[in-house]
Order: sequence, then structure tokens, then C-alpha cells
Amino acid sequence: MEKEPIELEEARIQLKRFEESLGDPAGLPCLQRGISLLVDIIEGDSPQIYKDRAKNLVVAYRGKVSSEVKDILSKVDSYALDFLQHWNGVMDVFTDTGVDDDREFKASKDQLFTEWGKRFVKSLSPWELEMLKKEFQKKTPEDS
Repeated sequence: MEKEPIELEEARIQLKRFEESLGDPAGLPCLQRGISLLVDIIEGDSPQIYKDRAKNLVVAYRGKVSSEVKDILSKVDSYALDFLQHWNGVMDVFTDTGVDDDREFKASKDQLFTEWGKRFVKSLSPWELEMLKKEFQKKTPEDS
């Protein structure tokens, strides 16, 4: 059997770093790099055994993230807005690389974004809300 691709080992290292700093935005680049390397293996010309290992790692980390987000959603009001934004970014890594093909993951992602959006709007001052409303009116076609 051929030697395992170096990208697979590097992906494991990056994902482990991400996992060690799970709630820290500084770990996000590690997740991005790790998932990108795995997608490269899956879409590349590596032997099927390594593609399968890469797919399994993607599924495992997507599951870890999904589980963490479900826990966050169960007590969403106790988290700061920037923390919710960070987890939206974490979930976006899977979407941006096209490996978000899990119904539960997508549902959690949508719910997290909705919760973040509600909290964001509540954090705006009346002046900021008025400006936002004006921007939306400019971009929305008027009904005839």
C-alpha cells in the first residue's frame, strides 16, 4: 500500500489544534486549513482508501461542531453575540467547502444564524435600526 498523503497528516494536525481551542476564534484558521486539505484529498487523485479516511474525518468534525452548536443553542441566551458569530463562522467552513451535506447540521446552522440575527438586531441603537431600515428600502424593489 502506498504511503498516506502528507495532506492527510497535516489535516489531522490542524483539526486537533482547532479542537484544542474550540471556542477561540484563533482556532478557526486551523479548521479552515484542515477541512480544505481533506476536501483536496477527497476531490483529488488519491487512492480511495485515503479519500474514505478524509471523508470520515470531515464527517467526524462536522458532527463535533454540530453537537457543540446544539449545546450552544440549548442555552443561547447565555452567550455573547461575538461567541455566536464565531460559531456561525465555524459552521461556514463546512458550507464554504461544500461538505455541509447533513440535514441536522444545516438545521442547526440555520437556527444559530437566526438566533445570532435576532440578538444582533436587539443590540442596535434606534439610529442604527433606522439606517438599516433605509438601506433595506433602497435595495428592495418597490411594489407597483
